[in-house]
Amino acid sequence: MKTHILLAEDAEQTRMTFTTVMQAAGYEVTPAKDGLEALQQIVALKDTPRKIGILITDIRMDGLDGLALLDELAKRGIKLPVLAITGFSDKDVVIELMRRGCSEYIEKPFEAWELIESVERVLKKVS
Repeated sequence: MKTHILLAEDAEQTRMTFTTVMQAAGYEVTPAKDGLEALQQIVALKDTPRKIGILITDIRMDGLDGLALLDELAKRGIKLPVLAITGFSDKDVVIELMRRGCSEYIEKPFEAWELIESVERVLKKVS
């Protein structure tokens, strides 16, 4: 069984595209429109056979953004491999991501194969 991915991305078209790409690569994907929806899904699925194996999250989202989502997971003691997506190459943001346990990040724009390779690198780190 392939890893279950939770994809938190506020831009609907981007979320749909990333979901399609990852499903085509054989992953089960649960999309979330923001950090709050992502948190709810992660909590709801954490003790089930469909638990989330990796979180892909955009950093800049309305409401609960990617950094705040990582903080909320930490508060709840939920540890997940995380691939952050950012449209900004701000070194301070990258440092904060790593400090909060992010496994890897990828900068927009990127190709579908780059997303798949990034997910596979993150999964290799934790296997």
